[in-house]
Amino acid sequence: MEYKESESYIDILYSKLKRKVKRTLYKICSRKPEWMQFYRKLIYNRGHRIYGKIMQRNQTEKIIVFEVFAGRSYVDSPRALYLAMKEDPRFEGYTFVWSFRKRLLRTLRAARNQAQETDSTELPIREFTYFEKQMIKELQDAVVVRRGSKLYFQYLAKAKYWIVNFRMINYLQLREEQNYVQTWHGTPFKRLGNDIQVETDNAFHTKEEWVWNHANDSARYQYLISPSTFYTEKICSAFQINQNKTKIIEKGYPRNDELFHFTDKQIIRIKKELEIPLDKKIILYAPTYRENQTDEAMSYTLKLSMDFEKMYQSISDEYVILLRTHYLNAAETDFERYPEFLIDASKHNNINELYIISDVLITDYSSVFFDYGILNRPILFFMYDFEEYANKLRGFYFGTEELPGEITQTEDVLIERLRNLEGYTAKWKSKLKSFNQKYNYNEDGHATERVINELLK
Repeated sequence: MEYKESESYIDILYSKLKRKVKRTLYKICSRKPEWMQFYRKLIYNRGHRIYGKIMQRNQTEKIIVFEVFAGRSYVDSPRALYLAMKEDPRFEGYTFVWSFRKRLLRTLRAARNQAQETDSTELPIREFTYFEKQMIKELQDAVVVRRGSKLYFQYLAKAKYWIVNFRMINYLQLREEQNYVQTWHGTPFKRLGNDIQVETDNAFHTKEEWVWNHANDSARYQYLISPSTFYTEKICSAFQINQNKTKIIEKGYPRNDELFHFTDKQIIRIKKELEIPLDKKIILYAPTYRENQTDEAMSYTLKLSMDFEKMYQSISDEYVILLRTHYLNAAETDFERYPEFLIDASKHNNINELYIISDVLITDYSSVFFDYGILNRPILFFMYDFEEYANKLRGFYFGTEELPGEITQTEDVLIERLRNLEGYTAKWKSKLKSFNQKYNYNEDGHATERVINELLK
């Protein structure tokens, strides 16, 4: 793994000053919508001008830039494609570049230093997870840069491919010979972008800004990775994708290949890492975020409405709950109150590992049930705020009668179904099969190979 830093000491001080000024301006402008519009226009115009100059000084080379959730993580379809590409002789001579935010870069450096048995001042001494150590090994052949740095923009300006699962910075441009490959990060149940029919302004964007951000981003796509016809139709509508310009690769989701290739040894290793007793069944509780729940620092938070005390008193002898919140969320939950029952798995990097160890999924409007359904395991939908979410926040792409599991708004029903999980599973087996036939028919463990073949045509 090669860490690249392009800034001198003066450059670093100047960058810190710019970030401080930018944060201060953002805080002031966030007080009024019209001020925020001015702020975003100012940033867009300045960035567009500067990046345009960088493009003029660089030519396209054999470089592939990967990015996940705007540099927050190392997972999902970009990771699956990267792991396959670096072993594929057709990509011999390519430079693979990963962009990460500063916090993740610090973790990587500290884990690398520990692996090399050197002193690390990057982070306090701690035990690094299996996945963090695995990252070090997998990224040995890659260049790692800080998202937003000079070198980050230089690599983007030279890359033949960008492979990402989230929107890219609005002002970035591509030359004709460059390719923006958008994998996105899930089949949508809740409406997105242009398809949202309710007024849903939040603390960060008006509805119009949200729609524009997606449309601006999709105008740059050369490829969209799709797992199904349903996905293609809804994402193209939501993001206003021009299918005459963007090639749709409807061959399955690379990230889901992992769900076909796990072992019993892997399951035991993950359970031990999360300190889960091997004799307990596992509930994966994975709710999505709410646009109308933010804290004073202008970050999304999640006020969980599940009564964990009731769940603990009723099922803790048989189950543990893994809570996995959306990547934008911070959950307001007292985990210390239920140390061997309620486990915070939100920082566990690879959600596929949580899928494969779980006996049942409880979710709400998140897209996780599409992926989890591949395992043919039971799903419950805890939609305690259904009316508000459906009518005031997002709305849905299809009726709840198509969902492959029961909807409830009470813990009592959840507890009853969990106590007779075998019977519940049998009852919904046929519904889950038909659901997979409609939404997951391309998933067979070989999507990555098919997608790469399409990219090289």
